[in-house]
Amino acid sequence: MGERYAAIATCVAFLLPALCSSAAAQELVQAQPDKAWFGGVGATFNATSLDQDIHGSGDTNVFSGGILNSVGRSSGPPVGFHGSDNSVGPEVQVGYFEHFAATDWLWGFKLSYQYEAARTNYGADIAQTGEFEVVAGGTLPFVGSYNIGSSQTRIKHQISLFPFLGHSFANGFLYGGGGPMLVDVQSEIKNAVGFAEISGGTRNITGTMNLESSSWVWGAGAQAGMTYFLGSSWFLDLNYTYSRTQRFSESLSTPFANAFDIGGGTFTTSGVANFSLSDRITTQSVSISINKMF
Repeated sequence: MGERYAAIATCVAFLLPALCSSAAAQELVQAQPDKAWFGGVGATFNATSLDQDIHGSGDTNVFSGGILNSVGRSSGPPVGFHGSDNSVGPEVQVGYFEHFAATDWLWGFKLSYQYEAARTNYGADIAQTGEFEVVAGGTLPFVGSYNIGSSQTRIKHQISLFPFLGHSFANGFLYGGGGPMLVDVQSEIKNAVGFAEISGGTRNITGTMNLESSSWVWGAGAQAGMTYFLGSSWFLDLNYTYSRTQRFSESLSTPFANAFDIGGGTFTTSGVANFSLSDRITTQSVSISINKMF
């Protein structure tokens, strides 16, 4: 992950001075506007990382011949995961800038939308311990696990609002700013099975389960960039953004039903499986767009 971040920083370090030097070496085609609204489209390269803790628990009713035999509860310690992904997607932005009176300094803001399309994916075993309370009396402790075939987190849409301050040079301006952002996060747990060690064997308690959730999450970002004017109405915008969401929680639950055999007898189960996710998403992006001023 560090190598990808270093590559992004190196790209920005080389591109910004090169564009600045090119701009300084040319005559200004037309004076910069004192103020303007603008809108543009472009592309963004994203290096995204996910830090996640996943915790599992469950409640189970066990029946024999249709009669309630026992009630079970399980839980266990969370499992940590760190994943990353690279993605390229489109970007749309609108904004405004205005120079402070009779100076080369300016202020402005940008409202940006990115389709990030990043995804992390892993499999895991989440240890469980618990006990069955037998209706006839007594308890039966057990150990087990949730076996997760695939836990996926998708980061799809990102919306940011960044005020900025800048300073003009011959053919554009440098700027820096930051502000709030919203990220669309989708989580999926696929092919999850809850097992328990009972009476000397491994029993499939839950059958195969699939769960999903979707939420919009708040975060914040900081951005540094530059513009290069192509004439009186158009400019290029190149920028680097570092953003991070707040740590957020998601809860995924699903009912289940299954059957297993012990000593020639068949037992059926019904219950609810619960998964709690604690996530933080960090993204570093390099974006370039062409913009029209109004």
